[in-house]
Amino acid sequence: MRGLGISFVLVAVCLCPARGESPTESVIEPIDIEFTEQTGRSLLFIDVEGVDQQGRPLTGLRKEDFEIRVNRIWRKIYSVDDLCLCGDAAPDPDNPTTDPAQIARLAVIQTPPHFVLYFDYSQLGAGGRVQAVEQARRWAREMMRPADRVMVVAYATDAGLRTLTDFTGNRDEVLRAIDEGAAAADMQDAIPQQQQLRRNMCADGTLSCYHTGRQEYRHARRSMETLRNFLTDLDEVPARKTVLLFHENATIFPGRVYGGAPGHDSLPSFDAVRNFGDTNLERLQRMRRDGALVPDLIELEEQLGGSATASRAVVYPIQCGSASTWTVNFGANLADQTGGSYNTGGRDLRAVLDEAGRRCPCIYRIGLELPRKKKSFVLHTKIRVAGMTLPSRYRVQYLTRADRWMRKAQLVLANPDQWRDLDLRAAVVPLQASARTWDVSVQIAFDIGSLKVSPMDDHNGEWEIAALLAHEDFRKTWEMLGVYRARRGDDGQPQGVVLHERLFEKLKPGRYELRAFVRDRAANLFGGASVEIELPAPEKGGLSGPVMLSPHESHYRSPLPVRKKRRPKALPATAREDGPLPLGNHVSVSVGQAVQFLTWDCSGGSTPRPTALLGDGESWTPRPAEIREAGTCVELSDIVDTRQLEPGHYVYEVTTGGEVAAAVFDVEPRER
Repeated sequence: MRGLGISFVLVAVCLCPARGESPTESVIEPIDIEFTEQTGRSLLFIDVEGVDQQGRPLTGLRKEDFEIRVNRIWRKIYSVDDLCLCGDAAPDPDNPTTDPAQIARLAVIQTPPHFVLYFDYSQLGAGGRVQAVEQARRWAREMMRPADRVMVVAYATDAGLRTLTDFTGNRDEVLRAIDEGAAAADMQDAIPQQQQLRRNMCADGTLSCYHTGRQEYRHARRSMETLRNFLTDLDEVPARKTVLLFHENATIFPGRVYGGAPGHDSLPSFDAVRNFGDTNLERLQRMRRDGALVPDLIELEEQLGGSATASRAVVYPIQCGSASTWTVNFGANLADQTGGSYNTGGRDLRAVLDEAGRRCPCIYRIGLELPRKKKSFVLHTKIRVAGMTLPSRYRVQYLTRADRWMRKAQLVLANPDQWRDLDLRAAVVPLQASARTWDVSVQIAFDIGSLKVSPMDDHNGEWEIAALLAHEDFRKTWEMLGVYRARRGDDGQPQGVVLHERLFEKLKPGRYELRAFVRDRAANLFGGASVEIELPAPEKGGLSGPVMLSPHESHYRSPLPVRKKRRPKALPATAREDGPLPLGNHVSVSVGQAVQFLTWDCSGGSTPRPTALLGDGESWTPRPAEIREAGTCVELSDIVDTRQLEPGHYVYEVTTGGEVAAAVFDVEPRER
C-alpha cells in the first residue's frame, strides 16, 4: 500500500445539541486536534548494551564513564540508568530492597523475555521460505523457554501485515501460528521468486531493465515501510523485545543490482520518471548519478533502526536461502543500528538464531536532552565507555506526535479488517455515470455507543476517522481525515450512529478499494473496514455492485473532510435522519433484518432480469426491484426482508447482458 503522506490539518465534529435546538439535531465545530508540536526541549532515552569488543559485559558503569556523539556532535548526557543484570549487579528477587537502582533492575528481571518471529514473505523465495519455517519451528521447539513470550507475524505484498498470534508463552500456539502463516494462500508472494528472472532481463541494460528496477524498488520500499511501522507500534509493549527477522532477498541497492550497459548503471529519481518517455532515451543515458534511488532506501533503513531502538527492540536479521552481498549488508546495518547480530549465510544461521536475546542483559539507559523539533529525524550515535567505542552504532528515531499517529494509521490501513476493537462499516456507493466517468459517495458508519467513555471522565467521547480511497494498485489515492466529539446521552454514554460521507466526482472506470479505520482517542482502540468495487466503463456497458446496505437506520450524517494543506472551514450543521447505512462486504444479519442491494447496469439494453436468492441449493425470487436513472446507467434497488428466509448462507445475483453481479451474506437466528 502506498504510504499516506499527510500533514495533520484535521477537522472535528461535535455531535451535540446547541442551545435552543431539539435533542435530535447537532452542530459541527472544530476541536483541538492535539497534534500541535510544542517548542522547547525533550528527553530522549537510548538503551545500549554495555559490552567490550569481545562481547563481554561491562558492569558497574556510571554516568561519568559514558560519552556520546549524536550526529557528529558530542552531547551532554542527562542521565544514565544502570539496568545491567550481569555478575554482582543482578539483584536478588527474594530480598526486598529500597535502592532505586536495584528496584529498576528487579523490574527488568521480572519482565519475561519477549520475542517476535517476523516472516517477510515478500522477501523470501521458495528455498528461503522453507528454511525460515523450518528454523523458526526448531527455535520454538528447542530454544523457547517457559518464561518466554513470543509473537508471530507475517507480511506479504497482497495480504499486508498479519498478526498470527500475540505474545504468548504457549509453544503449541507459536508452532500453530508459524504453520498458519506458511500455509496461507495470500502469503504466497510471487515477487521474490522472480528476482533472478528480473535480473536476467537486465543483462543488456534496456528500458525493460529500467522498469524492472522500479518494480523492485517499490516492492522493497513497501516491505520496509511495513516493518518500520510495526517496529514503531512495538513501543506500546513496555518490555525489551528481540525481533527475529526472517528474510532472503531484500534489496536496498536497486541501482547496483540492475546495472548494465553504459548509461543504465543507475536508476533515475522519481522526478525524472514522471518526465520520461519513449523518445527520452538520451536523457536517461545522461542520468549517471550512481544509485539514484539508493539514498532513499538507505534513509528508510535507518528509520527501521531508529524506530526499533526507540521501541526498545533489538533486531536480528536472519538471512535464509541464498545469500547475497547487498542482502547481508542490509542485515549488518540493521543489526548494528539496534544492537543485534546477523548471519552471513546458512553456515552461521543457527548460531545467530539460537544466541539472539540470550546474552546476559547488561543494559544502560542513556538520557539525552535535545531541542524539540517539528519534524521527525534519525539520530546517528557513537558511544564511548572509558575511551572505548561500543561495537554497535545505534540509530535513534525522534518522532513527533503527528508522525507517530501516521505510522499507526499506515499500519492499520495496510490491513484494516484485522482491527476489530470497534465496529466500523464502509461502502463506496455509485451515484451516477456520465459517458466516461462516475460520481460516487464514500460512506463510513460508526456507532459512537461503542466508545469507551467512563461517567467519571471529563470528555464526552472523541474519535478519529481516517480513510484511503485507491484506484488500481494505489496509483491514484484520496486521503480523508477527521476528528469528532460526541455529547453524552442520558445514561452518560454517547449514543447513535454517525454516517461520515464524502462525494467524489468524475472518477475514471476501474477497480477501487476503500480502507478506513476509527480510533477511540481515550481508549486508543481501533476498528477497521475495507471494501472494493468495480466501476465499469459506462460507454462499454457492464454491472457494478451489488452494494449491501441497511435500508432504514436512524443516524447523524457528517461530512468526511479530504486532507488539505490548510485548515478547512467549520462544517455545516447536520440533523438526525433515517436512511440507509453501509453493511460492508462480509455481512451477517439476523432473521428479520432487512437488507438493501444496489446494483448499477450500464448495458443500455433491456431491463435487468429479476434477482434471485440462492440458499441451500434452492432459489427464491423476491418482488421486482425498483429502477431509477443514474446518468447514462440505471440503478437497481432491491430490499430483501429476511423474515422470509431460513438461517443460512445466501447469494444475491443480478444478471443482464450476459454478465452477473453477486453478493454473499449470512442470515443468522435472532438473538433471544
